[in-house]
Amino acid sequence: MATAKSNSSTSVAACNQAAHSLQSHFENQVRRLPNKLTKLVIGFSGGLDSTVLLNLCHQNAIALQAFSIKVVHVDHGQSEKAARWGEFCRELCQSYGFEFVLAKVQVNNMARHSLEALLRDARYQQLALHVDQHTALLTGHHCDDQLETFVLNLKRGSGVLGLASMPELRVFSEGVLFRPLLEINRSQLEAYAQTQNLAWVEDESNTDQAFDRNYIRHTLSPLLLARWPGFQKSLTRSTQLLQESQGLLDELAQQDLLELTKRGKRQDALEIKPLLQLSVARRNNVLRYWLHRKGLSPSHALLAQLWKQIAAKADAKLSLDIGNHALKRYNEHLYLYQLDSFEPQNLDLEPADFAQSSEIVFGKQCLSWKDGGHLRKPSSDLKVQIKFRADFENPSMRIAGRAGSRSLKKLLQEFGVAPWLRAQLPLLCYDNEIVAIADLAVCEGWYIKQPTGLALYLNVCDHTYVDPPR
Repeated sequence: MATAKSNSSTSVAACNQAAHSLQSHFENQVRRLPNKLTKLVIGFSGGLDSTVLLNLCHQNAIALQAFSIKVVHVDHGQSEKAARWGEFCRELCQSYGFEFVLAKVQVNNMARHSLEALLRDARYQQLALHVDQHTALLTGHHCDDQLETFVLNLKRGSGVLGLASMPELRVFSEGVLFRPLLEINRSQLEAYAQTQNLAWVEDESNTDQAFDRNYIRHTLSPLLLARWPGFQKSLTRSTQLLQESQGLLDELAQQDLLELTKRGKRQDALEIKPLLQLSVARRNNVLRYWLHRKGLSPSHALLAQLWKQIAAKADAKLSLDIGNHALKRYNEHLYLYQLDSFEPQNLDLEPADFAQSSEIVFGKQCLSWKDGGHLRKPSSDLKVQIKFRADFENPSMRIAGRAGSRSLKKLLQEFGVAPWLRAQLPLLCYDNEIVAIADLAVCEGWYIKQPTGLALYLNVCDHTYVDPPR
C-alpha cells in the first residue's frame, strides 16, 4: 500500500496543542455553513489534507449530526496504483461509518491544454453530480495550496479574480463549496496527523517538478518562507482583500447585466448600444462576469478584438470563438452561442403537468410555466408536446392581438430571434397545433383575456454549467 505517516519531529505536547487548535478551528468553520444545508460531500483523494479533513469530520460527529455525510473518491486512471488508493479510501471510510462512492473518469491529454487542469475539471464534474441545493462540498485545500494558486495566477497575468485565488466559501453547482482548512498550513496538518496516528496515500506525481504547481511547492515556496516566515499569513490577508474587491466588481457587473438584458427576451444576449456607453473598464468587467457565468475566461486580447469588430461598422457580421462558444452579433445585440448545442427532440407532456408551476430543461434552455398568464391550459383530453421548427414546413399562424396570418419564419424574424437560435426555439403544441411560440407569443384561439391561464418563461439554464473551482 502506497501510504505514508508523519515523520515530524515536533514534540508530543506541541502536536497535541496543534491538534486541539485545529479541532477548535474546524468546529468554528462548520458553524459558518448556511442553515439550509443538510448534506456534506467530502472530496477525498486519500492524501494528507483530505485524510485530515475526513478525520476531523469523524471526530466532530456531534457537531455534524445535522448532516448526512458522503465521501467521494475520484479515480483519474493516471497511476497504476490508483486501484489500491481507492481501496485504501474505501476501508478508511468504512471504519468511520461514512458512505463511500468511487467515481472513475478517463482523461485524455490534449494539445495546448494543461493536464492538471483537465484532471481538475473532470474531478469537479464528478463531484458536482452529488451536490444539490442542500449540499456543501468540502475539500481539504490549505494555506500552502493557496500560495501555489496565487503564484500560478500571477505567472499567467491574471486580474483581480485570479489573484483572489480560492475563497473559503463559494457557490458550486446547485450548492456550495467549502474549504474549512484554507487558513491552515501543511505543517499544522502533519502535526494533527501525528497525534491521530493517521496514514495517507502519497501520489508519486506530486514530486514531479515538471508540473508548475509542484515546482512552486518544492522549490519556490521554501525560498519565500525561509526569507519571509510570515508570508503565508500576509498572502491570506491579501487574497481576502482581493476577494472583497472582486465581490464589489461582481455586484457592479450584476447591475450592469440587468440593465443590458432588461429589454431583451434572452439572458444570453446583451444590448450593444448601452454596452458601448460604459467605460472601457466597466464594459470589460460586465463582459468577463457574463462569460465567466458560462465557464469562459476571456483574455484581454479577445476583449480588445471584440470591440474592434463592433466599432468597425454597425451592421458588420461578428463571430469570435471562445472555448466551445462563439460571440455573435444580431439586431444590435451580442449573443453567446454554444457551438455544440443540443439536437432538438420532441417531448411529450401530460395536461396534468400544467396544473402547477414546473419546468423542463433541454440543452441549455429551461422552459418554465406558472399561473397568471394568458395561455389557455390544456384540457385532459388534449395531447401536449414540445416541438421545434424542423417539425413543421413553415406554417402560417395568427398571433393573438394581431390582424392577419404570418409564417413562422416571418414571425421569428419580427420577434428578433437570432437565426442560429430559431431551430432550438420550443413550440408548445396541443394535438399537434402550435399554441405558443416559446414565451414570445400566444396563438389566436388559445389566448384568454383574463390572466387565469399559463405564463411561459424561456431562460438560459446557467446552473447546468459546473464552474471548476479556483
